[in-house]
Amino acid sequence: MKQFIYLFMAACLLTAVSCKKDIPDTVTTKYGVDGETIEPEAVDLGIVVNGKKVLWASFNLGASKYYESGNYYAWGEMSPKNEYSWKTYIFSNGSAQKLTKYCPEDKAGQWDGAAAGPDGKTSLLPYDDVAHMRLGGYWRMPTIEELNELLKLKDQKKDYTWEDWVGITDEGGNKIYGLRITRISTNATLFLPAAGYRDGTENVSTHGHYISSSINPKYPDTALGLGFSEVASGTNNYNRYSGFTIRPVFVK
Repeated sequence: MKQFIYLFMAACLLTAVSCKKDIPDTVTTKYGVDGETIEPEAVDLGIVVNGKKVLWASFNLGASKYYESGNYYAWGEMSPKNEYSWKTYIFSNGSAQKLTKYCPEDKAGQWDGAAAGPDGKTSLLPYDDVAHMRLGGYWRMPTIEELNELLKLKDQKKDYTWEDWVGITDEGGNKIYGLRITRISTNATLFLPAAGYRDGTENVSTHGHYISSSINPKYPDTALGLGFSEVASGTNNYNRYSGFTIRPVFVK
C-alpha cells in the first residue's frame, strides 16, 4: 500500500495539471441568461412584500464580489456607457421635459413621445429591467416598496444590526465603506458598497446610491432609490439619466 501511495504522489508531481483536474471544484460560477453576467447568491433577510419573499443579491449587478461596485446603469437602460446625460438617455429627447417613456398621465408638460399623451407607466416593464434581462428567471430590480421594507430593518434592533457606514478590507488590502445589514438569528448579511453614481463622464459622490424600478410620479424625470452616507440612510429622488449601481432581488 505504501508503494502505491508513493507512486501516486510522484505521478501527481510529474503531471500536476492532470491530477488537479481530478479534484472537483468547490465553487461553481453561474451566469445569467445573457451568458456573461455572474449570478449572485440570494440572501434571505426575512423580508416579505405583498405575500412574496424578497431575497437580495449578494453583490451588485455586474460585480463578482460583495464589495465591488459593479456596473452603472441609467434607469431603464441595458448597458454602462461613457456619458450619462439627458442627451444620451434612451427615454428622452434631450431633456427632462421631453420624456418618451414612463410618464404619468397628469404630467403632459414633460411628455414628448410619439403617442397622443403620456403613457401612464410608473415602473419598469420586465424588458426594460436590466437585472431581469441579464440574470433572467426570478431576478429583477427592487421596487421602492421593497427598498422601504429593507430600510425598516434598521428599527428592528432585536433581530437586526444596521450599520450605516462600515469599513471592510478587500482582497487587495483596500478599505471599502458601505452599508451593512445583518440578521442576528440567521447571520445572513448584506453589504452595499458606497460606490457613488455617474453623472456626465464623472463618478460623483462617495456615498451609496441604489436605484429602484419605480419613478416618482410627482417628478417623472426622477427615479426613486436608496441613499446612505456616514450619518444617515433613506429614500431619494434621482435623475433618471444618471448611472447607478443596482442590487437585484430574487422574488418568487
